[in-house]
Order: sequence, then structure tokens, then C-alpha cells
Amino acid sequence: MFSKLKDFFCKTYPIFRYDFFIPVALYKRIEAVEGEVSPQSIRLFFSKAPYSLSKGQLQITQEANKLFFVQIAFYEEDKRAHFQKEMEDYKEVFPFWTVFPHSFHGAPRWNQGYQEHYRDTFLKYWHFLSIEEQEKYMETYHCPEDWRLWLKDYRQ
Repeated sequence: MFSKLKDFFCKTYPIFRYDFFIPVALYKRIEAVEGEVSPQSIRLFFSKAPYSLSKGQLQITQEANKLFFVQIAFYEEDKRAHFQKEMEDYKEVFPFWTVFPHSFHGAPRWNQGYQEHYRDTFLKYWHFLSIEEQEKYMETYHCPEDWRLWLKDYRQ
């Protein structure tokens, strides 16, 4: 009897994690549905169908203005894979100069912690864009001149 109770209470389940920064289109969708974007509104958004994630599955950290890092624990690999596939539709991320307006390329935090993690995310997206799309992106997000020069140098 004791071993059955022990098995019931001590059984471990595999956890499949997926983590990401909230991309632009998803940010706007959450804002439209919930009226704001905050850790609470993100949690509420993902608690509804089609996601139906529980509070315990989500860990949400606000790193900076418009920058939310979300970690989700899935108990089934196929649900994680399905969620990951759906997230591939959301590629565009906020530019570094919008998220960290007082930081610049090469700043001390540029290569540390969450700024380094976001820098890598941003530059991965940047490489994904064609030169024409990069120009449009810089115009859309009012790219400061020093960033514009650096990105053009970085492109080469």
C-alpha cells in the first residue's frame, strides 16, 4: 500500500520547455485582446483557448519596455512542438533601440545577461531580413542614425 502511495505522490513527469521573447505581432494581439501587455495580461491571454495554459506552466519576466520573456513548461512533447510551430508565424521582434533606448551597441550590458540574450534574438531576426526589408524595418521603428550606421557596417 505504501509503495503505491509513494509512486502516486513521487512520480515524475518529463517537462518540455519552450521559451521566447514576445514578438511584435503577438504583443499587439495581446494588447488588443487584453487591453494592455503586462505579465498578468500575458498569463490571462495564454490561459484562454486555444492555449489553455495553467498558471504553473508559465513564467513571465518583463526585461524592459515592450520586452517580455516567457518560459512555458509542457508536459507533452507534441503540445510543445505544436506551440513552437505556431510561434514560427511570429518572427518580427522589437528593435534593440526601442527595447533598450539608453543602451547602444558595444555598451557594457550589450554582452551580458538578458541584453545579450535579446541582442542575439534581434540579430538573428535582422539576418533573416533582406536588405530592402531591413531598410523598411529601420524606417518603421525610427532607427537612430548611430544604429543605422552600425547595422549597415554589421551587414557587411
